[in-house]
Amino acid sequence: MDIPARNLPDAGDEDGWWEVTPGERFTIRTSIAKTGGRYTMLEIVAAPRNGVPIHLHGQEEEHFLVLEASSSGSARGNWR
Repeated sequence: MDIPARNLPDAGDEDGWWEVTPGERFTIRTSIAKTGGRYTMLEIVAAPRNGVPIHLHGQEEEHFLVLEASSSGSARGNWR
């Protein structure tokens, strides 16, 4: 899904929360501007049953720290 650029926050603006997907809002905690393009850290608050479809990243790694929730997902093709 392509997200129109007008809905995306400025990568250097870390003071606000944005809702790009209904039921999911995020704020940028550490931007690529502050890390020299090495990584970005987001805080995401999502409604129950809201989540990202299964997908792969060819060049990037993706890590999640779940602070409060119940979750399920797939790692190396196995549901956990």
